[in-house]
Amino acid sequence: MRSQAGLWYKVITLSRFSASVASGFKGKIDKMIGDERTHMPSKDPLALDNQLCFALYSASLTMTQLYKPLLEPLGLTYPQYLVMLILWQEDKLNLKDIGAQLGQKSGALTPVIKRLEQEGLVQRLKDPVDERALRIGLTEAGSALRTQALHINQCLFQACAMDQSELVELKDKIISLRDNLQQHSK
Repeated sequence: MRSQAGLWYKVITLSRFSASVASGFKGKIDKMIGDERTHMPSKDPLALDNQLCFALYSASLTMTQLYKPLLEPLGLTYPQYLVMLILWQEDKLNLKDIGAQLGQKSGALTPVIKRLEQEGLVQRLKDPVDERALRIGLTEAGSALRTQALHINQCLFQACAMDQSELVELKDKIISLRDNLQQHSK
C-alpha cells in the first residue's frame, strides 16, 4: 500500500515535474509542426504520408509517449491511467463495463487491474447482484491520486499547441470517425 507521505511527495514532485516537462514539450512540438508544414505529401496513393491510418497511429503513439514521463511520478502506465480515468468518473464499475469503454475484452484488462490492486489503488469486489461478475472500486489512495493527475491534462494541452476549441473539434471528429468505422466493421 502507498503511504500518505509517499503520496504527498509525488504531488510535490509532479507539480515541479509538470512545469519542466511542459516547457520541454513546447520545443519538440514546435519542431514537429515546423517539419510538418514544410513537408509536401506525395501524389502516390500508397505513400505512407498519405495514409489516414498512419497519421492516426503515429499521433496516438506520440501522445502515448508524451504521457509516459507525466505518469511515472504517479506510478502509472498509460493503460492503468485509462482505467483510473474511468473509475474517477464512476467508481465500482463492472469489469466488463470498463472493458467496453476501452474497447477491450475484460481478459486483456486483468493484468492491468491486478497491478493497480497490488499498488493499492483499486480493489476487486463481488457484484452484489451477480456473484460471478467482478466490480472494480477505488481505494482511498486511488481516489486521492485523481488530484495529482489533474496536472497531466494541462501539460498535454500545452504540448498540443492548439487552442481548446480546436482540440474539442478534433476530438469530436476522431470520435465520429471511430464510431463510423465501428459501424462499418459490424
